[in-house]
Amino acid sequence: MAYLGGKRLFQKILFLSLFLFTVAKLHAQDVEDFYARMLEQEVEVVNPVKYPVVGFGAGIINFLGDVRYGADSPLLGSWAAKMNVSTLLGKSKQIKLNVSVLYGTLEGQDYAKSLRMNTLQLPKIDNKLWYPNSSFQTEIIEIATSVEYNFWQFLGTRKMVRPYVSLGAGILLFTPKNNYKDAQGNFYHFWNDGTVRLLPQNDPLAHTALPVRMDNVFETDLKHSNLFEFKSVPPVTAVFPAEFGVDIYLSDRVYCRVNTSLHYSLTDLLDGFNADVAKRYNYKASKFHDMFLYTGLSLHLDLFSQAESFIVDRVFADIEDFDYEVFFADQDNDGVFDQLDECPDTPPNTPVDSVGCPFDNDADGVWDVRDKEPSTSYNTPVDDDGVELSDAGRTLPHLSLPPVLRSKMKIIPIAPIWEYAFAFEKGASIPDKFRTVDADGDGYISFDEVIRTVDDYFTGNNSFTPDDIYELNAFFFAQ
Repeated sequence: MAYLGGKRLFQKILFLSLFLFTVAKLHAQDVEDFYARMLEQEVEVVNPVKYPVVGFGAGIINFLGDVRYGADSPLLGSWAAKMNVSTLLGKSKQIKLNVSVLYGTLEGQDYAKSLRMNTLQLPKIDNKLWYPNSSFQTEIIEIATSVEYNFWQFLGTRKMVRPYVSLGAGILLFTPKNNYKDAQGNFYHFWNDGTVRLLPQNDPLAHTALPVRMDNVFETDLKHSNLFEFKSVPPVTAVFPAEFGVDIYLSDRVYCRVNTSLHYSLTDLLDGFNADVAKRYNYKASKFHDMFLYTGLSLHLDLFSQAESFIVDRVFADIEDFDYEVFFADQDNDGVFDQLDECPDTPPNTPVDSVGCPFDNDADGVWDVRDKEPSTSYNTPVDDDGVELSDAGRTLPHLSLPPVLRSKMKIIPIAPIWEYAFAFEKGASIPDKFRTVDADGDGYISFDEVIRTVDDYFTGNNSFTPDDIYELNAFFFAQ
């Protein structure tokens, strides 16, 4: 390679060659993409303006009151839908204010309680004997607000998964109903053998009654029937949700939320079974008010907030700590930058093509500028001066390889740079041999510190070997 511009320029060109090769090897990126990255910069916005984020989701609600189904799994229950609007409080990125609406249905049934309610102390309405049971269904609408705290300051804003917790309060609208009768108005009767039939088990015709399934039509309104003489059954109560979950960010503006929340109400009548009913049938009432568990998945969209970062076009900007002299170097002065020049040693004043190589019009492998016979027939063997070989010259050992078009040639590099490979884990600490390179002692080897070490290597001011220089280059890009 021709040497122009002094020893310093040669050293920088050598290091830049190492730089370009390593980037290409690690990122499989062509030269054009590399230049594009050099001319663009991602800039973080300080205190971006944030607007409310809207979320839509669905999940399962599981009742945790006195009357439940046999299974207590939080994933066995009724479907519910939830909408949420959230916004940051103040300039903090840790605290959010949420306003949510939850709609769903609570259900439950306890066979043992139903059997006892169906056979002991039967109530009367209009002088008609009723056969109650514990089956219930309650449609709920919860409107709540909550304060949410996330842990981004411990994990970083770039983490894809971010946990959070929240506490809130709201109101719960509910309409408790019971399933006492079938479509024909016949009461369901619970028998000791575990079946449900349409006649009491002590009825004279009980032997004619066959087991049936309850129709899940909840026809009896708890408030209006007032079988157990409740003082009042208001359709609304206070509720206090406590929630924890994780946000999975798909982008800066879109994230999924997986969460579980416990909703504690201030009523014991969501299931129509309170302490008075428990006392009436000799059951021990729960110490807590009715509550339920919601487990769901939601999608949240931030459609209007200012972006947290943006790309700046640096075509006319000064890239800090960048050597333009090396970047735009053209040592053979053929008009093609060295980084794109496939023939970097073109003689002065020689016309070249778009990749910096002299023309070879007859495709004999000898540049026109040196070709003493520029019109050789295609595929004709020639000597080093481009002159057609005689019959004697075409015999071994004088026979040259047949000419090949440059576009069909494959260059196999044999320089030592291709023979070294060093692997470092991302974020590895500085090897002991390179601790002197970290001149400022900040635990990071900068580009300037590497350049200074390469300079010292060529001037004999350090004891590094060529292998050490290649290893230092590999560590610089791995850290």
